[in-house]
Amino acid sequence: MKKDLLDITFNYYEALSSKKTMVIDNVSGTEKALDGFDIEAGHPIPFLPWTKFFIIFYKYQGFQGEDPKGFRYGPELALHDNMILKQATMMIGNLME
Repeated sequence: MKKDLLDITFNYYEALSSKKTMVIDNVSGTEKALDGFDIEAGHPIPFLPWTKFFIIFYKYQGFQGEDPKGFRYGPELALHDNMILKQATMMIGNLME
């Protein structure tokens, strides 16, 4: 849902392939696409109509270990009709990246 005062986006991800074995620099490992979702809400910053502040919550079903989940937040600037700059800070539990 995209409106003037609020943008809400929901994405659901479903893996289409199973796990795969890969080798990088003679090191073997297993990778797997993850199922999961994210939901994003964005709101324009007053007096800066080309700038929005957004917050995203995401959660995926982990392959080996914990389920990755957390928050991202930050500004989104509409620099041109076809160019948007988005910067996000990630928060996982009590850690910030």
